[in-house]
Amino acid sequence: MSMDAERHLDQCVRRTINLLPRIPIGAYPYVAIGHRVEEGVTRGGRTPPWTAGFWIGQLHLAALVDSDPALRDRLRIERRIAADVLMARADEFDHDIGFLALLAFAPTVRDDLSAMEQEALNRACRALAGRFNDKGGFCLLYTS
Repeated sequence: MSMDAERHLDQCVRRTINLLPRIPIGAYPYVAIGHRVEEGVTRGGRTPPWTAGFWIGQLHLAALVDSDPALRDRLRIERRIAADVLMARADEFDHDIGFLALLAFAPTVRDDLSAMEQEALNRACRALAGRFNDKGGFCLLYTS
């Protein structure tokens, strides 16, 4: 990796660590208001926003680079919240379930997932696969 790439990666990890205390648990960066990410966080409601997966994925990537226990603790908590939501309501999601499930759990080695997290990922994948229309060769984005 080039020195420039290493510097940028380190900067991304530092920014993620700095965001941890400013993003409430169970909330997700959505928009920056006045250049302040914490001013534009959103909570999940019945189904979290598609950006929830990106936040959890960002935590995953940062934890792969840095051993800061705060990163690993937050990742564990946010993954548990995502797993709870997917276990309860995977079939209610629109296509955004892919952003949440795949980014929240796929970057992890399968053996590192709890049984509940594995099942949540499986439910999300089944929900997505169930939207495929074999005859038409397309996926439904929304179901009702």
